[in-house]
Amino acid sequence: MRYTCNVPGFEHCFVEISERWTRGDVKNFFALKGEEYLSLLRAKIVAIHLDTDSTPIDSAEKLTSDAADNVDYMLWRWFSVAVQKGVDDLYSMGEASARRWLDGVVN
Repeated sequence: MRYTCNVPGFEHCFVEISERWTRGDVKNFFALKGEEYLSLLRAKIVAIHLDTDSTPIDSAEKLTSDAADNVDYMLWRWFSVAVQKGVDDLYSMGEASARRWLDGVVN
């Protein structure tokens, strides 16, 4: 799932996250903080480009605490919401899938 930034000046920034998450991944997404949180994100990022004050974050491996500290705050807020939207979109896809399976069971 790819999300492109709409913050003026950062329209070239984006994040693409994996569609493969376990229940534990989602639980940890909401519980983890700091480096553990970034580690989970690195494992789920397929592609990324975020501007920083110096070297852009253009791969999951470059999403470190130090690099994140150099991201414009408005861009970081967009990124945080985009990843949250990705997790929410996974939940929505799960609902659609469940409805499809349940329709077959109920008949």
